[in-house]
Amino acid sequence: MTCFSAILKTGGAALLLLLSIALLDAQTFDKQHVRQMLETAFRNKVKHSSTEIHRGLELLQQAPSPASATPATPTPSRLSARSANRAISASSESESEVHAAINPTDSNNIIAAAMRLDTDNLLAALTFPIYYTRDFGQTWQLSTFNGVNDQSGFSLVLGGGDPMLVFDDQGVAYFSWLTITVGLDFVFKGQLHWAVSTDGGATWQRQPSLIDDGILGDVEGSSGALPDKQWMTADMHSAAHRGNVYVAYAFLNLNDTTFQIRLKTKARTANTFGAAAIVSPPDLRFVQYTSVDVDAAGAVHVLFCGATETDEVLGLYHSKSTDGGASFSEPVRIAPVHLQCFPPGSDPECGIIGIDPNRVYPCPHLRADKSGGDYNNNLYVVWTADGLNNQLSNGLDIYYSRSTDGGATWSAAIVLNDNNDNDTHQFFPSLAVNDAGIVVTTWYDRRGDVNNRMTNYYMTLSRDGGLTFEPNVAISTQSSDFGVIGQSNGNFGVGEYTQVVATSGYALPFWADGRSNDGNIDVFTSQIPLNAGLSTSLPEVRSLAGQFEIVGLFPNPVQDIATLDLQLRKAGPLQVKLFSSDGKVQRVYPGWNLAAGEHRLKLDMRGLAAGTYWVMLRTNEEVKTRGVIVE
Repeated sequence: MTCFSAILKTGGAALLLLLSIALLDAQTFDKQHVRQMLETAFRNKVKHSSTEIHRGLELLQQAPSPASATPATPTPSRLSARSANRAISASSESESEVHAAINPTDSNNIIAAAMRLDTDNLLAALTFPIYYTRDFGQTWQLSTFNGVNDQSGFSLVLGGGDPMLVFDDQGVAYFSWLTITVGLDFVFKGQLHWAVSTDGGATWQRQPSLIDDGILGDVEGSSGALPDKQWMTADMHSAAHRGNVYVAYAFLNLNDTTFQIRLKTKARTANTFGAAAIVSPPDLRFVQYTSVDVDAAGAVHVLFCGATETDEVLGLYHSKSTDGGASFSEPVRIAPVHLQCFPPGSDPECGIIGIDPNRVYPCPHLRADKSGGDYNNNLYVVWTADGLNNQLSNGLDIYYSRSTDGGATWSAAIVLNDNNDNDTHQFFPSLAVNDAGIVVTTWYDRRGDVNNRMTNYYMTLSRDGGLTFEPNVAISTQSSDFGVIGQSNGNFGVGEYTQVVATSGYALPFWADGRSNDGNIDVFTSQIPLNAGLSTSLPEVRSLAGQFEIVGLFPNPVQDIATLDLQLRKAGPLQVKLFSSDGKVQRVYPGWNLAAGEHRLKLDMRGLAAGTYWVMLRTNEEVKTRGVIVE
């Protein structure tokens, strides 16, 4: 029997597919026609007959009550530094759609969440692991809460996704996520849940209320409604609304085939989210892909994509609220957004290796400058596209625009990736602004591979309010073959979303990749110093598992021979490799079989081109990496 392996891999994907197709010929597709297509799409996404679903419910009836289950004791995740990137998860199941947040009252406290797919587990195919650190990423712990292990009542989690985190100004953490379930009543529900943590992410209290929900109808998907892809933010500064938590999301109504961008507010003293404010105007037939942030003055800014019945391409829109999310301004169109694969199904030849063509989304991100400096309240947006009004590149690019007047006007859209290659893909960006006003953006990047398969994670930043950006730098130091990226999670792959957070001194990107190239996907992070140019920044990767320590690597910069001092707590073999900044192996040094204790090794760097490199040390139990500059 087919497993319940992320049947609706992200909430609303099936609904979005055909409602987007309807956008192609809005005069032709009446409600009945759209509903018929939705029924077919829903059945295709479920991939189970009514008999199979009934069998799953029978197994559910036999399972112990979630309320009676004993929670597992939290255990440290087996962290390792894989080529200057830390894998915060050692799970054998694929984890993707990562999000992260940093505590404004304690920058040592960071929380990351992901969506985990276990295709071999019928009753728990989809969970949401939450990792937390209180020592700025030195060690990570796994929370006992996973989003579905304390459900009230019996139900099967058929799908969902979109884990989302935010801290408020007092350091209270909020987590939201979407589930699509079917219960013993055979009713399909789409629900936006939320939970609260007051101890930095270690424990969570699932809230009895929902942010929003919808009933999808029966297994035929013949009617219903669904909230989809929420984003959260909090007011950290303003006198009037400080402590407010905001959530923006799309609401898809199958009954009348309408879309809305909604925003709900939880005031500091409230226990629930209030009534929804409608952000999108009714003349936009299609709206989706939100992002939300609050500026230093307390204005709430919502970014989304939309299209009228007569539009040939999507538009990127911005709207804002100056009354704590109660009402919103008329949206301003920032730029047109062209995607060859959009609407989903519009181009049967469209494809990006490792990404389902029905999941090639603009994925826009918006951030406001709250630094209080020269660029305070500037707004920045990034998104994925292959052009504006029409296709300008065979490959996808990272587009960017900014506003210096609160969103009234926006700069002309430009491409941030500097590879000067029209054929390879750059996609799914993330964005952060630190308390010094430095703008950081990250994304997946395939430059250098004419086959458009090998993928790295890249970064750039701006120190002048988004006017200019530094040269792009790869921050993943091993490539992932996206030709096999989704083999272990039902071809869902990495999802569409990543996250970068920033402190005054560091950028901390979080992303999912499959560098093992065996189909599995893990969540990675890195610490990128911001006090120097990206081209000379060397991420320091400290001891994580504690089996050995890199005491020193000198001289650094080096011209010929580098000396590596290390302390081994356990005897065994040691392998040393040298990687270039694009993740390619440059040298493999002869292996050593070392006794426990102090050791000094000599590494020949002669003949290497000038630039940044990573020395990777591997024992049977651990991997560590240290950066080095060759002059």
